[in-house]
Amino acid sequence: MQTKLIGLLEKIDPSKEILIEKLLLKNWFKETRFDIQKKILELPNSYNGMLKELSNRPDYAGDKAILRLHDMVISQKMAILSFEVESKLNNEKMLREYVSYDTGVSLECNGIILIEEMGKIKYFVTTRTVDFVTGTLISKAIRMHYPKFNNPKLITLPKKIETQLKKMLEKRELEITRFVDLGEVYSDTTLTNNHSSTFAIIIKGDSVDLKNQTDGLEVESVEMTRSYINKIADSYLLAIFSKLMALNIIEINNHG
Repeated sequence: MQTKLIGLLEKIDPSKEILIEKLLLKNWFKETRFDIQKKILELPNSYNGMLKELSNRPDYAGDKAILRLHDMVISQKMAILSFEVESKLNNEKMLREYVSYDTGVSLECNGIILIEEMGKIKYFVTTRTVDFVTGTLISKAIRMHYPKFNNPKLITLPKKIETQLKKMLEKRELEITRFVDLGEVYSDTTLTNNHSSTFAIIIKGDSVDLKNQTDGLEVESVEMTRSYINKIADSYLLAIFSKLMALNIIEINNHG
């Protein structure tokens, strides 16, 4: 091990020791230039999630051998990781890049709210907002950070959404009848290793007054599911609908 690297390891935060020990065993890390190794080892603790992901990254990805980390660009919450890899099929060397969150994967959940009347799903609730990245008004899944779960029900909703739903349903309290775990969804594996848990919350709504809709929420009848799916582009929302249909929780109306 290089003398410079040994000196750097002596200054490592104790909370990172196990992760660093695993990282030092990786052949691709051993072959990485010292200046890049130094960048990794000196990452702030907020990047420990990404560090864990790197420490678990194998030396091979399918037919490609990971030779070394070629470069790493750090921002406030994300990093661009550029790896030099070699194809086992033709020995061609190339760079492969992806974006990683500081947490390794985004600690978010994306979901949908379903409203049932007399035991039947009648409406679904999503969000409609101007997306910062695209700069356009789009329909999206309901996003939550660090949700609190009490299986099989969701304990807390984002306060703003909870207030809007209470107004629309004319209820003081929301009655959650079922929480459905729809599993994880990768947004784009050609760009990022990030994935999100997806869910559906079913709430009781004896009478829904669509006139009480407020900015930010979008409420549609399940009879309009087909036309709604045809106009949305959010990957999480599309995945959620496909899983709900596979589970026969909602059905596509041929006339909607």
